[in-house]
Amino acid sequence: MSNELSRSGRRGTVMISLDGSISRPSHLEGEEVVMADEEEEHEDEIYHEAEMKGEEKDDNEEEEDKGQKAVNYIQNMLRRNDQVGSRRRSVDYGAMPKGQDDEEEEQSKLAAKEESARWFDKVTDITQTTPGLVAYLEEELGAEEAELYAEKACRAVCKYTLHSVSQWEMKNLILFLGTLGFGDDSTDTYRRVFRSQKSTGIQLLKFNNLGKVLDWGIDNEHAIVLLGIVMGWKGEWEIFGNPEPPLEEMYVPDYGALDDAEKLAEETGIGNCYGQLVLLGYKEYHVNRGKLEPRGERNASFPLMRRAEANGIRKDKTIVTVTSSSKGGSRTPLQTYCVTMRVKPKKKEAQSKVVVTSYIPDQALDMFQLGRLAVKQNDFCFRGPLTSNERGQFCGPVSRYAARIMCERTPPYSTWICAAGFDNKKDIFLSEGAPKWKEEDGEGEDWDAVTTFGLRIWQPSVGKWVEVSVNGYMHEVRETDDVCGPRINNSLARLEHGSIVDLSGVQFIFQDFEHMKLNLPSEETLEMFMGDFNSTRLQCPVSLETIRYSHSIIESKVDWLENEDSSEAAGVFPACGHIVTYSTEMAEGLVNCPLCRVQSKLKQLSIAYTPAVTYGEQPPTHIFNPCGCAASLDCCEFWSEIKIHHPPTPGHTGAPLCPYCAEVLDAEKPFSRMVTGHGVTIDKNGEVSAADEEKE
Repeated sequence: MSNELSRSGRRGTVMISLDGSISRPSHLEGEEVVMADEEEEHEDEIYHEAEMKGEEKDDNEEEEDKGQKAVNYIQNMLRRNDQVGSRRRSVDYGAMPKGQDDEEEEQSKLAAKEESARWFDKVTDITQTTPGLVAYLEEELGAEEAELYAEKACRAVCKYTLHSVSQWEMKNLILFLGTLGFGDDSTDTYRRVFRSQKSTGIQLLKFNNLGKVLDWGIDNEHAIVLLGIVMGWKGEWEIFGNPEPPLEEMYVPDYGALDDAEKLAEETGIGNCYGQLVLLGYKEYHVNRGKLEPRGERNASFPLMRRAEANGIRKDKTIVTVTSSSKGGSRTPLQTYCVTMRVKPKKKEAQSKVVVTSYIPDQALDMFQLGRLAVKQNDFCFRGPLTSNERGQFCGPVSRYAARIMCERTPPYSTWICAAGFDNKKDIFLSEGAPKWKEEDGEGEDWDAVTTFGLRIWQPSVGKWVEVSVNGYMHEVRETDDVCGPRINNSLARLEHGSIVDLSGVQFIFQDFEHMKLNLPSEETLEMFMGDFNSTRLQCPVSLETIRYSHSIIESKVDWLENEDSSEAAGVFPACGHIVTYSTEMAEGLVNCPLCRVQSKLKQLSIAYTPAVTYGEQPPTHIFNPCGCAASLDCCEFWSEIKIHHPPTPGHTGAPLCPYCAEVLDAEKPFSRMVTGHGVTIDKNGEVSAADEEKE
């Protein structure tokens, strides 16, 4: 037999050599290479698999381009033959790395041929591979009718994997129907039905009973065959002669639970929203005359809504290669998503490694991305605060594709976060500078990494800051840029209610859906506070102007309280809490409070009600120092104890931030009690009364 396999057709002529390489010969006219039956069948499977990927070519393309595309697809399919958990019956033709001895190569080829022979001895009759499916068809259809479909049904079960079917588009599904022998008339009818419903492989895999198949308008006889094939993909029938791991080791989504969750969301609304992220501070900042000023929405919220179609992914396999190229490794077009890591060579190694981890679709998950770049890949975009670099230029630390959030589509709707997001090429690239490592307790080549700027999370149940890796695991916060901390209990970075996410200097707090319903914005608390405050008709001890409050409601959401008359606008000295009328002249810099002589800045009093950060409906009684934002005592005490890494520098102990404007609080006195110039304070019930002598 020749050492090379040849295939001619409308896609061009290619040659597959035994060392695994594939080439297109420049001249093959008049030549014909005879192939063994098993090799020809294997290659036909690869070609049909490529066709099932839906690659439709323009008739005007040059023959050379067609042939090259076919070469690429065949090579990709050969690479995927060794996928863990795959049930496609392929043959390894003894591919060996270059540089091995000829004798060792011949032994490998001989072993591969023996394995191939054992397999094809058992598939002389393809129905012998899945007797359970044949028995099912005979029981439901009778022996005579079952014989018409058994061979094609068994071949479909052996040929395609659960994951490959989940990636089928409508055109792939239509092509598949033509291989089952349903007859031209029935096939054309089903194709029209599938086109009208825009059906995909995911809908096909949701078949778990005969009634669902019949609902598609499929004849009872053909519905039984389709259901049997789907059951085979899900592992219902044992496949004999399979040298690969058993089906139980494969991940199979619970499509029944997914359907139940879908109905629950449609009928009751439960599961339509997984929660929301609330931004601490402003969404954007800009530079005005060398000063950084906030811009955009304050305490913006990003709801995590259930998607119409799941877009989640799950890790598939990892490939490690050695390269001398400075551009890193390449990826195949069949990998939907991938993470590419470039690993520095060790002292005794001359070349660096490129680690590529591929991902496959997971219909049980929804994925959301956060980042600085306003592109379709990012669901939520923000710039965050800017910092000055060595050249005096302002720049933001937030990455273009900073993080991704995974949400389960079934109860209990768990949510977790992972560092880094996929770009427009569906790739995450980590340079040599990012800390990365091989997992000691992982299977095979399992790699993980952390990003350069880092992603940190604070969970109420843990009570401390931890760093999150690309795979979503929690680690101790690193002390240096180039070394990641140890992993914590192999736990994913789950977002529980009250979790704070520190994303390169931008902070979010997570609020689950149950608390979103309980803590809807209410103006009653603020109305009561303003009524009590305005009824006293307090006068500023400096300007003798009456201090009054008013606020506006925008789309049923309590907005920031601002005085309509600027002459009556309330100002506050955050260091001492004294309230006076606001003056732009006094707000230029540090001044002494005219009532107590404490040095402080004069700030315009801001009162807000953001349920995710306010903690309850207590009225504002205290002032954050030095920003001047008013909040309840519980809110001030909580946020003054949370030290946030701002800016995110390794080894930095962190400092507390105001949850409304994200300004760093004073270390010695993070907040003060509100008090007027006439010795009047506001107690915890929001009532205006004489000031207590208690010390802050």
